[in-house]
Amino acid sequence: MKKMVPVLAVFFMFTLTVYAQPATHLAAFETAYQLFETNLAGDKDSNPSVIKQFTTLVQNYPEQPLFLAYLGSAYTLKARDAFAPWTRLSNVDRGLDMVDKALIMLEPEHDEMRLRGSVVSMETRLVAISTFLKVPGFLNRLQPAKDLLTETLADPVFNQAPAIVRGRIYLNAADAAKRDKDVDKERHLLTKAVEILPDSRFKTEAQSRLLALQN
Repeated sequence: MKKMVPVLAVFFMFTLTVYAQPATHLAAFETAYQLFETNLAGDKDSNPSVIKQFTTLVQNYPEQPLFLAYLGSAYTLKARDAFAPWTRLSNVDRGLDMVDKALIMLEPEHDEMRLRGSVVSMETRLVAISTFLKVPGFLNRLQPAKDLLTETLADPVFNQAPAIVRGRIYLNAADAAKRDKDVDKERHLLTKAVEILPDSRFKTEAQSRLLALQN
């Protein structure tokens, strides 16, 4: 019986570790995500912390495409806020490379995987689409964004995503329609975004844009 004690101790330690990790990385992800949204909204001072936190998440969970997508997008935001042109280009190239790798990592299992209630495959695509639409046109990411939008909106898994994710995808699709000068399509997509988005700056943006189209 004495020999069983260390074995049982190791077993319980392993069990606690397995069950503790999801809670730990979820809390770290939520903190990094909130900082990312602050950075996305224009607070460039938060960018170093965003990159640091998502770098840690990617190092600890290299199999998770969503963390890599957010890290890549954070680097493109760093490029947005950089002063020197060569620094901007270096950061945006690095960021886009990470986002591309995150998309390549997506497997059917990510359609079933959830993080804080969100479908990993859909949120990864949202981050990619948003990033592609925001980088300069000479980087030729507009058509890949449109192709990914078409694929995502037609995917049955899209309807399983939370309203905030679906609404933001519609909002990005409206951006693409605006670039094509397709006012009717833009209006339709903005209407769908307003209908499902919870109260947030994204819903306010969609409402303002829709109102402007109606005047």
